Amino acid sequence: MALGPSSGGLVGNKAINFSFWAPFLSYFLFAEKESTIKLKYKDDKIPSKFGKAKTLSNFVTHYSEPMLNSLITSQTRIKLLKKFFLNSNTRAHLRGLESEFGESSNGIRLELNRFEDAGLLTSLRDGNKKIYQANSDHPLYKDIHSIILKETGIDRVIEKVIHRLGNLLSVYLVGDFAHGKDSPVIELIIVGGDIDKDYLAKKVVQAEELVGRKVSYTVLAPGDAESHLLKLKPSELLPLWNSEDSKVVLHHSVPDGT
Repeated sequence: MALGPSSGGLVGNKAINFSFWAPFLSYFLFAEKESTIKLKYKDDKIPSKFGKAKTLSNFVTHYSEPMLNSLITSQTRIKLLKKFFLNSNTRAHLRGLESEFGESSNGIRLELNRFEDAGLLTSLRDGNKKIYQANSDHPLYKDIHSIILKETGIDRVIEKVIHRLGNLLSVYLVGDFAHGKDSPVIELIIVGGDIDKDYLAKKVVQAEELVGRKVSYTVLAPGDAESHLLKLKPSELLPLWNSEDSKVVLHHSVPDGT
C-alpha cells in the first residue's frame, strides 16, 4: 500500500499524520536529552558547550521555554494546546475560540479538525454548537499536559514553593491558566496549616525570577478550603499537587459552562 506524504502510516484503519505529530516527537526527544543532562550534571553545573545556561535550572528555563514556538509554527495550534491540555475539564466551541484568540474561524476550525482526527480532542453537539474537550484517555494526554506545564513554567513554580512550608496539603491552579489562557500571572490556591508565609513569599519571588511570570497566591486553612473550592467550576480549578494527608475532596455541584 502506498502512503501519502501526510499520512505516513496506519494505526488500525486510521492514518498517522506525521507532519502533525513530528513536533511532539521532537519535544519528547528533547525531554529525554534534558533528563540525561540532569542525571549527568548532578552538581547543577552545565558545561559551557550548552551556551548561556550555566546552571541546571537556567538550562531548563533557557532551552525548554521556547520549545513549542520553535517546533510548532502555528500559533493557533499552540493556543489550542494550552487551552485544552492544561485543564482537561476545559470545554470550548468554535465561535468562543474565535473571540478569545482574535483569529479567523477558518484557521481555528482547521486545527480543531486536526486535533480531533488525531484523537486528541473529543466533541459533542449542544444545539447548533460543536463543543470540544481534550481526550484525557488518549495515550499521549499526560505527556502533552506535562509539556504545557513545562512551557508555562507552572511545574517549576510548584517545585519551588512546596518544600518546607509547614503542613502543606494541596496546591491548585486558578485564574486564566486554569481556563487554558496564557497569562503573565500564575494564580495559585495553597491549602495547609501553619504555613510559613514569610518563607513562602521568599520562594515565590525566586519562582517569579525563574519563570519570568508573576505568581499570585491565596492561602487557605484546611477547614475553609472545601467550601471555598466548591464554589469554583471544574474548568476554573486545576489540582497541581496533593499530599498524602490531604482530606480535601471535591464533589462539584457547580455546573460547568463553555
